[in-house]
Amino acid sequence: MEDSQGLLSWLAESVGRLGPGAVRLQRRLMGGIAGLELQLCTTHYRIRRQGGGLVVERQAIAAGMPVGMLDVVPASRWPELLALDVARAADQGGLGWQAVVWILA
Repeated sequence: MEDSQGLLSWLAESVGRLGPGAVRLQRRLMGGIAGLELQLCTTHYRIRRQGGGLVVERQAIAAGMPVGMLDVVPASRWPELLALDVARAADQGGLGWQAVVWILA
């Protein structure tokens, strides 16, 4: 991706393939996406723009409530974790974990 706005748009479209409620957009007043919230079964992500980059937070969810620590995930690690969590959400949603290729393509 060339910029954080493009990455957020791509993530919103891709992860949105999991179904309604998987993605919630946070819009900027002047247009564009300020951030995303991703609900992937038992994991919740908050991805927001900060400067020219992104801050990615990840937290476990149980019975609709956050549990454990809210982790800020380093840029070197979050794509791998997100792909794993998308595969789990696809599998639990009846799509099969192999659908991660279609979802994140």
